[in-house]
Amino acid sequence: MEELRPLIPVLEEYKADAKLVLQFKEEVQNLTAVLNELQEEIGAYDYEELQNRVSNLEERLRACMQKLGEDQDWPHQPHCLAVLAGA
Repeated sequence: MEELRPLIPVLEEYKADAKLVLQFKEEVQNLTAVLNELQEEIGAYDYEELQNRVSNLEERLRACMQKLGEDQDWPHQPHCLAVLAGA
C-alpha cells in the first residue's frame, strides 16, 4: 500500500489534465464552427466580383471628381461621396 501512495497524486494530475484536454477540445470545436461560419460569409464574395466592384467604384469616383473639376457650379452638384454611397 505504501508503494501506491505516490501514484495517487499522479492519478489526480492525470484526471485534471484529462479534463483540461476535454475543455480544449470543446473550445477548438467552437472555434472551428465560428471559423466555418466566417469562411462561408466571406466565401460568398468571389475575388473577381470584389475586384469588379472596386473598379466600378474607382471609375465612378474619377468621373465625379472630373465633373467637379470641370463644372463651375460644383457646389450644386452631388458630392462624390454621396454618389459613391449609392453603390
